[in-house]
Amino acid sequence: MNSPPQGCGTRTTIQANRVTNNPAHGIALGKSQGNIVRGNLAVGNGFGSMTSYASDPPYTDGFDLNVDPACDNNTWLGNTFGTVNQPCVRHHLGAPSARASHAAGKAEVGPSSSQPPRRGGRAKL
Repeated sequence: MNSPPQGCGTRTTIQANRVTNNPAHGIALGKSQGNIVRGNLAVGNGFGSMTSYASDPPYTDGFDLNVDPACDNNTWLGNTFGTVNQPCVRHHLGAPSARASHAAGKAEVGPSSSQPPRRGGRAKL
């Protein structure tokens, strides 16, 4: 089994957060695996001029750096994002939506979480 690079979180749950109006990514996963991101709201993020990762211009509301394979065992479910960097961030792998492209720019509402969103900052692993 491949291990994520040293310093990257793995098998972490990011749930029920509200992340809005940040200049960088709203919720971002670096080269990490086995994470669950569910029931979050991230909109209006990504208005900054520089990105954290050279592979991702521009910033997005939902971001997963893993592209080969896409999202690499990270699960994204029931989130509301305005923009994403790849379809697997919009929905769990194997269930991309027709509106999943980054260019769509429309938020999509997923299943409701049993908890109300908590106030919080940008989550980055």
